[in-house]
Amino acid sequence: MTKEEILTTVRIKDLLSEYGIKVNRQDMCSCPFHGKDKNPSMKIYPRTNTYYCFTCNANGDVFSLVQNIEKCSFKDAFLKLGGTYSKTSSESRELAKKNREAIKAEREREEKFERDLKWELCRAITIARLGTKIFDPYSEDWIFCTNSLTTFIHYLEEFGEGGINKIDVYRKCKGFRQFYGLKS
Repeated sequence: MTKEEILTTVRIKDLLSEYGIKVNRQDMCSCPFHGKDKNPSMKIYPRTNTYYCFTCNANGDVFSLVQNIEKCSFKDAFLKLGGTYSKTSSESRELAKKNREAIKAEREREEKFERDLKWELCRAITIARLGTKIFDPYSEDWIFCTNSLTTFIHYLEEFGEGGINKIDVYRKCKGFRQFYGLKS
C-alpha cells in the first residue's frame, strides 16, 4: 500500500483501539503521550483522520500516532501500517520518462491546434466581414457571410471556456473559405 492508500483506509479510531485506547462518543480519549489523564484530553477528528491533544499539543495523522507511541521512524510506522516500498528499476524510470515526454508532446500538439484554430477563426471573421461589405445586402452571399460572421464571433468568445467542439469549428472555418474558393 502507498502512503495515500494507508491514509484513506486506516481509521485513527481503529488504530487507537488496537493500542487499547478507548475513544468516547465525543471523539475524545486519554492521550497516550503523557501521564494518565483523569479527563480525556485528546480530540480525534474522523473526517480528516487526525488527532490533537489539548494538554501536550501532540497532533498529526496515523503515521505520527504510530511514530510517537512506538517511538520509531516514519519508515517503520509506514511498514507497521501495511505500507510497501518498491524500488524503481531503470526500466520503470525510462518508461516514466517516455510517458512524461508523450504527455508533453500531446500538450504541445493541443496548444498548436488551438493557435491554428484561433488563426482560422480570425481569417474566417475577416472574410465574412469583407463579404458583408462586398455583396449586395440581403443577397444569399451577404446573408451567408452575416450568419457566418455571427457564428464565428460566438465561437471566438466561447473559445477559452471550452464550450465548443474545436474540430467542428475548424472544419466550419475551412469549409467557409473553400465555399468562396479561397486556398488555405
